[in-house]
Amino acid sequence: MKKSKFIILGITIAVSIIAIIIILNLSSNVQNAKIEQQEIASSNISEKQIYGTFKTDASWVKDPTIVDNIIDMAKDSSIIKVKILSLGESNFLDLTSPVPHTAIQVEVEEVLEGTFSKGTKTIYIEGGNVKVSNVIKTMNEVEIAKMGLDTLTEEEKNNMYISYTSDYDYELQIGEEYILILSNDTVSTIMASGYGIFIEDSNNQVQSLSTERIFKNVLTGNNLSISQSKESM
Repeated sequence: MKKSKFIILGITIAVSIIAIIIILNLSSNVQNAKIEQQEIASSNISEKQIYGTFKTDASWVKDPTIVDNIIDMAKDSSIIKVKILSLGESNFLDLTSPVPHTAIQVEVEEVLEGTFSKGTKTIYIEGGNVKVSNVIKTMNEVEIAKMGLDTLTEEEKNNMYISYTSDYDYELQIGEEYILILSNDTVSTIMASGYGIFIEDSNNQVQSLSTERIFKNVLTGNNLSISQSKESM
């Protein structure tokens, strides 16, 4: 009788373990499917759908290629390590702003400097492809007519885009890890787009009384160095 109880108990535990594994696999598959859908959505816009392109030229108070200047120019700056989960639609955060922003969902893995909380967050980066229907909301009738947007049908306005670009753009990749310098105001924005994006340089770590972590800018190759005591690593 005791053997039967042990056998039944063993079968019950085995079935429970299998059920947990199946649930975890399903959860992982759903998450992967969401990421894949975001990848498809972000790459669905064809060149034929781009009605026009605006290239923005920023007037910098300080040279943005110098890393310390980026940090100084940021409002309530923080430096975080993230994994990119998805890229959202581009739109104007403020209808009076001439530059749109793209929403980015990230998993904050480390807060290297400043005050910022870990977990899943939405941050923003300048630029992107904005639907013509949303661009029109920021214009007056004269501007709309000058660009010929008044000649488009409602369907065209909702399926065509204005592309906002700059010389310091950088295309973030879903699933990749980056170190970002953020400016935290009403929303958290990557400071100076590509100039505020870094990757970890694992081949250039200096070991001493403290551990210096070196991050390389994705555009310039310039280094961002952050010293952390070994106890905090």
